[in-house]
Amino acid sequence: MVRPHVPDGPGWEQFCHLLHPVTARRNEAEHRLHLITEGMISCWSLDAPDTVRGSAYARIIVDEAAMVPHLDRVWQQILRPTLTDYRGDAWFLSTPRGLGYFHSLFQAGLAPQNDFGDGQGDVRARASFSFPSSANPHLPADDVEEARGQLSERDYAQEYLGYFLETDGSVFTNVLSCVVDAPPQAWQPGHEYLLGVDWGRLQDATACVVLDITGSSHASRPSAPGSVSGRLSPSATP
Repeated sequence: MVRPHVPDGPGWEQFCHLLHPVTARRNEAEHRLHLITEGMISCWSLDAPDTVRGSAYARIIVDEAAMVPHLDRVWQQILRPTLTDYRGDAWFLSTPRGLGYFHSLFQAGLAPQNDFGDGQGDVRARASFSFPSSANPHLPADDVEEARGQLSERDYAQEYLGYFLETDGSVFTNVLSCVVDAPPQAWQPGHEYLLGVDWGRLQDATACVVLDITGSSHASRPSAPGSVSGRLSPSATP
């Protein structure tokens, strides 16, 4: 199992307690359990993912995968090669966080044609699953419902319903439902245009928009941090 941060603390203790009946030896320094079945379970932190290199596993479980920085590189360059010796598989578990690489992996598991071969005649499938917190029998149902009234609709949808939202911490909601699928208009001499740019920070993309405001009533407000806006004069080059 690998996690975004150091596996010390209550999580590691609970893990060891759960597997105590089948544990033969426990290595605290390396966060490793040797089982009575002669199998082994190791817990790694992805604070320094290169430390996983050179290992060989039958299964990797990435906990809170959406929080892992540069998950695409970590998976493709470090974790995936460790599965080759045993033709292993990988599980990515996480609360959603934006539309990053974890979202891409989730979408791949929903694709109709999602079987892939390992080059040795073995065809395995990708699959994705999503469950709300209310489906977890170990969570108090009344507290889950209480959180609905205490959190914003957006935060509850992400943290308790497992919804992938457009961007983490977005100021504007329901953006896609407001988009009109119309062909772009050519630049018109003598018109005044408003240009806005929102730079991508972590997992979201950079977006820009140009509005023809000639003859339209509009209001201006200061740009938010990390964004740029400005007017294009009639003499500007398109």
